[in-house]
Amino acid sequence: MTTERRLALGVASLGKTFGAVTALSDVTLEVEAGSVLALLGENGAGKSTFISLVSGAVTPSSGTIEISGEPARLNSPHDAARLGIQVVHQEPKLTNEGSIAENIFLADYAGGTGLQLVSLRRRVQRAETLLSKLGLADGLPPVTTSVHRLSAAQRQLVAIAKAMATEARVLFLDEPNSSLTPRETTQLWNLVRALRDSGVAVIVVSHRLSELYQVVDRVAVLRDGRLVATGTAAEIPIPRAVELMAGRQSAPVKRAERPARGDVVLQMEGVHTRSVHGVDLTVHAGEVVGLAGLVGAGRTEIGLAACGGEPVLAGRVSIDGRERRFRSPRAALRAGVVMTSEERRRAVFASHDVTFNIAGSSLERLSRLGVLSRGRERGLAGDWVRRLALRGSPGSPILSLSGGNQQKALLARALAVKPRLVILDEPTHGIDVNTKAEISALVGRLAAEGLAVIFISSEVEELLGVADRVAVVRDGRIVQEASGTDGIGLVAAALGETLTPRTEPSDRSGLPS
Repeated sequence: MTTERRLALGVASLGKTFGAVTALSDVTLEVEAGSVLALLGENGAGKSTFISLVSGAVTPSSGTIEISGEPARLNSPHDAARLGIQVVHQEPKLTNEGSIAENIFLADYAGGTGLQLVSLRRRVQRAETLLSKLGLADGLPPVTTSVHRLSAAQRQLVAIAKAMATEARVLFLDEPNSSLTPRETTQLWNLVRALRDSGVAVIVVSHRLSELYQVVDRVAVLRDGRLVATGTAAEIPIPRAVELMAGRQSAPVKRAERPARGDVVLQMEGVHTRSVHGVDLTVHAGEVVGLAGLVGAGRTEIGLAACGGEPVLAGRVSIDGRERRFRSPRAALRAGVVMTSEERRRAVFASHDVTFNIAGSSLERLSRLGVLSRGRERGLAGDWVRRLALRGSPGSPILSLSGGNQQKALLARALAVKPRLVILDEPTHGIDVNTKAEISALVGRLAAEGLAVIFISSEVEELLGVADRVAVVRDGRIVQEASGTDGIGLVAAALGETLTPRTEPSDRSGLPS
């Protein structure tokens, strides 16, 4: 007896050009209802364009789209939503001043109906019920909490709940696990399995392939705007997928030889802020120190305390042996301390080009008598574009670049000031495996040149590969240090987490009714 095959989404010869640039070309792909598809590709391969076309955000230049076997003409995301297509973006699209409950049911406002007249109590009950059914309640504060108070991971969970509040037939998840802890990732994959079992077609974009491959049925690989392979996860295993994404066999990344570590650059002694308590941390020149921990553990806050982003209430912060009390990140910058943000969306100058985004922290140095030298600004940006192999010209709008290349621009901005200490907060967040390897190799080279580096990451294996030492942060305190790949068990134990999501089937009763 054969099971009837039902298509949730079909595209034929789908393409999109922007002027002389071809972003997507001749893509033909079918996605079955009740399946999970991994949509893979390096940054800039065409994944975001594909999602934009199928979700009605962008009009195709060529090709056709079918939803549940019926031709669909999508003139807006609202058209796509009416047909059951929902997208959870890597950078969640939420209203910061609204509560969790208000954001989850934001679509109720669309037609000018309902939600304004619904009592706060009823709205809260609806949100609590939905989060409980989705298995997400434990990862979020009360649903009356304003979204601007949430962490990046918590905003991601709210965005997923918001998408699940509608009757979705096709659900796109764009890097849904990039900010999640292992426990939250397990919750996510269990939810994805439950949605698949209920008949939803789930299309997932993620660069964390070892996690993704535990849930997907089929794989589609894009490269340079073209579909280069489709097949089951068994037919396209991870090593083959990486080769297809890059168009070549990936060479192993060699760790740069480093001289003996130099003098102490950063010394934190008994540091207390509103978020961290009694932190002692030393970082030498030529050393990479990793900070591991669950979301909200205090990793980022330790970095902020070191660079003037969070007031130090007690204890000492010293740079090159001199005690410092930075009143702002700008003051720290002048002392050679710079930190990159974990959220690209907030860190880039969205209305400016690549040149301004790279040179933005160096404008004072590039000026003479208060007048900025445009030639020096362009020269600085061009140099870093070449050094980091950034795909995009200095004059390109920053938002025209892929996420990985935007991340490179932010790294270039930090490094262009010639710092003594650079604090990288989730520098490989949401980027493809090859770009991630490039950035890890770059960090190694910078340390070999004598730079002191703090590397904050949710990916423990990555930390242990790039860092000389890893400090585990919990409840605002450093509770454990480890080094080398042999330290992975110590780090996992200190985190109180398993590093691999569970694979048992989910309970279908967890689906929203």
